[in-house]
Amino acid sequence: MPKLDLRAYVQQRKKEGVFEKIDPKDFDTSGFILFPCSDGYRGRFFEATDHLRKLTGINKIQPVVWAGGLLEIARYPSSLDLLRRNIDIAIENGFDTALCHPHGPCKFARDHDMDIHEVELHTLNAVNILRKHVYGGKDLQHTGKTVRVVTAFHADYEDDVMETYKVNVDHPLFASKLRSYAPDLIKV
Repeated sequence: MPKLDLRAYVQQRKKEGVFEKIDPKDFDTSGFILFPCSDGYRGRFFEATDHLRKLTGINKIQPVVWAGGLLEIARYPSSLDLLRRNIDIAIENGFDTALCHPHGPCKFARDHDMDIHEVELHTLNAVNILRKHVYGGKDLQHTGKTVRVVTAFHADYEDDVMETYKVNVDHPLFASKLRSYAPDLIKV
């Protein structure tokens, strides 16, 4: 698989309007449930979380962490029960925003021969599974409370610069490119 030029990828997605600047208004002040990939690449999980705190202005974060993050949901449907239990606990503790947080470069994706387009595809599928199959709806519904689902892509460049952007998963260009890439995998 050819090496990805991560900066060029991020610039292209920004130009297309798929990646948008993080606006703290996208996050409720009560905090968010974070679904990152914890593949250990470069050992910068905590630095990435601190970076996210600075961008959003939110310090209350409940991580739900495993290698691969949400990329694993479609592969292991049995993980939905564990995911649901973790979300329930976070909601009971007052969290009302779920942040799906893929990153690049991703060791998990590389180890599973996934290129960046497949990471996008599996992230979109995971967001849809999370929205529809975990609680049923565009956002998570839990005992009368709505939990917003937000997606952000984290770029960790080799020169130690980090950037994180909100992903507009409903952007027509983003969705159409994913559908043309692997239409049989999108379960919207």
